[in-house]
Amino acid sequence: MRKDLLIYCHAPVEAADLTKEGKRDAQRFGVWMRSQRLIPQQAIAASTVAAKTAAEKACKSAGQNQAIVQFRPELNKQDSQAGLDCIRSFRDDVSCGLVSVKTTVGRALCGQLCCDDLDATFKADISPGVMIHLQHDDHWRDVKSGTMQAIRTIAPATLPRLFPYPDVDGDQRRPRPAYYYRQSGVIPYRYHQGKLEVLVISTSKQKRWGVPKGIHDPGKTAQASAANEALEEAGVLGDVIDQELGRYQHQKWDAECTVTIYPMHVTEQLDESQWQESHRKRQWLSPQAASDRVHHPDLKQMIQLLPTQVSERIN
Repeated sequence: MRKDLLIYCHAPVEAADLTKEGKRDAQRFGVWMRSQRLIPQQAIAASTVAAKTAAEKACKSAGQNQAIVQFRPELNKQDSQAGLDCIRSFRDDVSCGLVSVKTTVGRALCGQLCCDDLDATFKADISPGVMIHLQHDDHWRDVKSGTMQAIRTIAPATLPRLFPYPDVDGDQRRPRPAYYYRQSGVIPYRYHQGKLEVLVISTSKQKRWGVPKGIHDPGKTAQASAANEALEEAGVLGDVIDQELGRYQHQKWDAECTVTIYPMHVTEQLDESQWQESHRKRQWLSPQAASDRVHHPDLKQMIQLLPTQVSERIN
């Protein structure tokens, strides 16, 4: 019945969130967790942006859905009893749990859980960005002061800089986690005054035109990830059709990203004040005009196929 507890003392913050390197380290720890077969089935994080970011990025890089992360404001400060209560709240079927907190809270929690088991060297190793591995030989609900064993600390500098590719267990290496290279997107459409229209959006720097797309998050369907990108990048909500229109590739992060595209019937368009990425431009066009506007040749063809697929769905 051994239980493994990972306490992630996240890296220093910048403007409330992790730095870019801190985020990358969280992802590297996700790869490490998977390699050690310490994949958390449940995670709890302090309700700060940095703790949330660290937990979610580590879990996704380990191949888990970020939805396993729960936020507990009582972990924002040093409160030994609150920390113990959080750990006791792990489900009994969870063999590995993750806690994401700032270093002072992680150090205090580790001291509470291990008591006399911590030597001076172990204590000195608990610093910002470090992962702490503890073990318990009973149910989570039976965790008390001094009942856990200190196993090791892992510093981010000891982790490989590159990530496995083309999947989480791949033997090649790339500068981003493997799931970054699997993407999904939508071609948003509507009927306006009886005519089919397609929504196109500009890139962030407004140099080219395309459609909403982004990383296919682990644990989500490609359609759900694509719908989220449509909300963020285009400010639209709607129904994503399960049948894909096609796929295309583009080069990024020293490898080839594959984007799966789905049609999306738009049911609501948010005002610019509610649109998360309103620095982009968006425009409703006829399918032919939209096909002419977008940059990627394969995407052009998919937009040209849209009227036929939508018609077949209606009929």
